[in-house]
Amino acid sequence: MNKKTDNPKDKKGERGDSETSGSQISASRVNTFASFLIPAFRTYYISMVGNWFAMSMQMLVRSLLIYRLTGSATMVGIISIANAVPTIVISLLGGAIADRTQKKYI
Repeated sequence: MNKKTDNPKDKKGERGDSETSGSQISASRVNTFASFLIPAFRTYYISMVGNWFAMSMQMLVRSLLIYRLTGSATMVGIISIANAVPTIVISLLGGAIADRTQKKYI
């Protein structure tokens, strides 16, 4: 058991002294970003961020194109829903399959 929390009269650990809390914060920050020291992970992460930006731009440009071609906000909504429905359906099916399949086969 931790003696600092067991004794209510001892408030030293609860104040957040700089030497205890500061070392814990700096150690957690070092561990949080330690994976970026690996070049393969750094490349993977940067490429995933780039992929996210590209997909967002594609959705924006698709919506602008539909609006300019038709002039209808309703058509923009229909195209956006038509794009989202397969993603949602496949995600739900994939989740159900992943829940029912043993982890070592996935």
